[in-house]
Amino acid sequence: MHGGAVDSGTVVVQLVAAGKGAAHAAQSCLAGPTAPLERGSAPCAARHRLRPSVARALFPDRFPPRGTLARMATTLTWLGHAAFRLDTETGTRLYLDPFLSQNPACPAAEREPERCDLVLLTHGHDDHVGDAVAIGKRFGCPVVAHVELRGWLSGKGLPQESGEAPNKGGTVRFGDVRITLTDANHSSSAYENDTFVYLGEPCGIVLRPDDGPTIYFAGDTNVFGDMALIRRVYAPDVAVLPIGDHFTMGPEEAAVAAELVGAPRVVASHYGTFPLLTGSPDALRPLLPANVELLAPAVGETIEL
Repeated sequence: MHGGAVDSGTVVVQLVAAGKGAAHAAQSCLAGPTAPLERGSAPCAARHRLRPSVARALFPDRFPPRGTLARMATTLTWLGHAAFRLDTETGTRLYLDPFLSQNPACPAAEREPERCDLVLLTHGHDDHVGDAVAIGKRFGCPVVAHVELRGWLSGKGLPQESGEAPNKGGTVRFGDVRITLTDANHSSSAYENDTFVYLGEPCGIVLRPDDGPTIYFAGDTNVFGDMALIRRVYAPDVAVLPIGDHFTMGPEEAAVAAELVGAPRVVASHYGTFPLLTGSPDALRPLLPANVELLAPAVGETIEL
């Protein structure tokens, strides 16, 4: 049967399979199963190797209407300090600044990731690099960081991968996510052998998942006027801003940063971990522009973006 038409009531299906197997499959499918299909059982298409389009036409009641399957939401989980886990709509899992095992605020259940597809780092301070090397080695996943920092990490056990080492303004893609490094005003170093080792410049990160919201992670920074360029170029839907003060901007500057970036939703970060970090969401909330929603998840809480 090459291109033979099979009439099943009001549905006419053009078979694309060939040979006796296709004819037998069509006849069997048209006859219908001898018992109702149970959850998880193979439909006719799977049992007889008919193409899904043929099976859908023959048995439309066994397939959901096209476009009606619910999509997963992009979710963000705060792991304490500036560490986040992000899951895209397609299931890609990212860790950003994965300060986990030594993070006093990180829940015990979150200190050992179950899986990871991608690690992103904003700069080289140990409360941001955290467990990046261990996670990268355990899961064999890319670890994306500014070129000097990524080079230093290749001497700590990660493979040397220039594709994982962009510079500011550069964009790389891994799976369904585009990652762009932006400017940030801070420092970036590691303390080794009684001295500070320079690890390049600090960065912000713009994440653009396919079919998901654009998310700007400011990293550790103060407010700076060129945040307006981030708004102009990337138009983020969500801005993750540090608010703890002392090592980063506090609530006053964070409110101005929110105004410059222009994202309708702000997630508070880098606060509450140590006594020196005195900034809080309660201090930020009344300072924000009226049209900006503040999201302040509890540690370990997952929110939809």
